[in-house]
Amino acid sequence: MDSKSIRYQNTRLLVEQVGGVSSFADKIGKGQSQTSQFAGTNPIKGIGNKVAREIEEAFDKPHGWLDIPQEGVNSIENNVSEPIPLIGKLVPVI
Repeated sequence: MDSKSIRYQNTRLLVEQVGGVSSFADKIGKGQSQTSQFAGTNPIKGIGNKVAREIEEAFDKPHGWLDIPQEGVNSIENNVSEPIPLIGKLVPVI
């Protein structure tokens, strides 16, 4: 995974922890529109070094935290659902 994807995945982890992009934007002191461009579900911009450090500071994370894959974070590319085991008989739906 490249550094752009790692930063995005870690940022999305923080977005989910605070309850969404709006709360995340407030926490890092940026506008919601600007924040959505790099932290939304369909980002159109990457996270540069300056913004990465601002995010880390706002969340009391050590320098470089956004650049290291965090445990428990699933990559979007590797996010494959496990099949649900079927129990009992299959019944046709009419």
